[in-house]
Amino acid sequence: YQDGAVVDETAANALAGTVSTSRTGSFQALGSYKSENGSLMLMQAFLYGISALVIVAFLTVWTVQRTRDIAVLKALGASGGYVLRDAIAQAAMVLLAGAGLGGAIGLLGGFAAAQAAPFLITPATTLLPVLGIVALGLAGAALAVRRVTAVDPLIALGGN
Repeated sequence: YQDGAVVDETAANALAGTVSTSRTGSFQALGSYKSENGSLMLMQAFLYGISALVIVAFLTVWTVQRTRDIAVLKALGASGGYVLRDAIAQAAMVLLAGAGLGGAIGLLGGFAAAQAAPFLITPATTLLPVLGIVALGLAGAALAVRRVTAVDPLIALGGN
């Protein structure tokens, strides 16, 4: 083929009896690549699960430490819904700051790694993990706060 010539890939594939694919598609055809990629995806899933557990544990401890504050709010007439929204808003601020900082550090590390090894940076590899961690954390915060909002304010304040 000459430079600048237009090649009909479909006709060329039919003539040669082959199938053309992208570079990423050609990797997927390798058994070793699929096996390695599957292992890495499994590790990634475990890391997200562990991260979710750590976030839930942190938010549970944080909520238990605020039991007296929540009891005062409830004693002053705050509804369970208000307490839940307040706690979720506070957790969202902490989660967004932490996940955003972690995502930025990961992005910078990715740019550095891309100098030495193939590294794919897309919105799916940067934004989705951050949003996933925030969503898991908010679900954990709701579970943690739910337990404390059900406590009687008099008991939480140490009354008889």
